[in-house]
Amino acid sequence: MEKKFILDQYYALLCEGKEYSGGMRSAISNYRISLSCNAPEYIVREMPARTDIEDFVNLLRISGIWSIVLTDESHRMIEILHIFAENRCKIDELATVEITDESGTCTLKGICIKL
Repeated sequence: MEKKFILDQYYALLCEGKEYSGGMRSAISNYRISLSCNAPEYIVREMPARTDIEDFVNLLRISGIWSIVLTDESHRMIEILHIFAENRCKIDELATVEITDESGTCTLKGICIKL
């Protein structure tokens, strides 16, 4: 995954105590997770709350991220997909992403969403 320096800047400010909305914190957190496991794309392992998706999507767009892969296995997935669609996102296709984390290398199954 190409580094998105805007998200790096937001992360640095978060570490300094800057307050962000839940959606923005979720975007930053999932970005850090994507980097830490060497994901080739931005992956969403931890789904933002329903009420935070608009801020989540807006920060990713500002950061130049136009495609994400949802890999969260949440029971709320259908509801979440509809909220992404309400925020002008396109549900694209099924995807797999190979990551490497502290447990080793594994393949995650997900859904690609165009922002």
